[in-house]
Amino acid sequence: MAIAFRGRAKTRFFGEHTQGASTANEVFELSDGATMWLTIGVDADRTGTQYIDGFAPDEAIRGGDKVVPDGQDPVLQGALRWLTGLPRR
Repeated sequence: MAIAFRGRAKTRFFGEHTQGASTANEVFELSDGATMWLTIGVDADRTGTQYIDGFAPDEAIRGGDKVVPDGQDPVLQGALRWLTGLPRR
């Protein structure tokens, strides 16, 4: 999903490096009954850039895996600080 917004004007990414799960995979059954997973495609952003290993955010903020209230979420707070600094339309 993040790739769809990559390269868009006034778009910024916060948090940690993405996982890089931007590939399309397909399962092929072999003649002996075994299966093989092959990557058959890679998503790209609006400029054609592919992110096979994910991508780094514009503002790196360690968020961790803990669920915390919005007021304590460092990634959300970083994004809100940026948003409140944008000029109003």
